[in-house]
Order: sequence, then structure tokens, then C-alpha cells
Amino acid sequence: MQLSFSAVDKILRVTFDYSQRHHAEFAVAQELSLTLDAKAHKVLVIGLLNKLAISSLTRDNIPVPAYNLNQKMHCQAP
Repeated sequence: MQLSFSAVDKILRVTFDYSQRHHAEFAVAQELSLTLDAKAHKVLVIGLLNKLAISSLTRDNIPVPAYNLNQKMHCQAP
């Protein structure tokens, strides 16, 4: 993949740690930071989100819903 950042002075990367079930995206973010020659890569810990937004992303006792490619998403703007 070829990316061009000619109009950008520097790249700063931020990864959000919200106490998610897995940390695979941390490794990917670090790899991207190196690939893109990011000047900084910081992990922002926002564990409070885990307490406020109960989700299968952050709770082992809540099953992750099955994903069906054929199912249409019904989203409405507020």
C-alpha cells in the first residue's frame, strides 16, 4: 500500500484503551505508527467508559452478537 502524506508535517497516533476484551488493535496501532513514521504513539486510558457503557466489547459475561452479512442495518439519525 502506498500512502502519501506530503501535506502533513507530522503524524501523531492515539490508541484508546477502554478496558476492551482484547488488545489486538494495540499491536496493529504500534505497527502502523512505525510504518507511517509517526512522531508519537500514545495510549489514552479511558477505563471510565467501561463503567458507563456496558457492552460485549468490554464484558466477558455478555456474548458478542453474531454478525450476518445478509442482514441490513437499520440506522436512523437523531
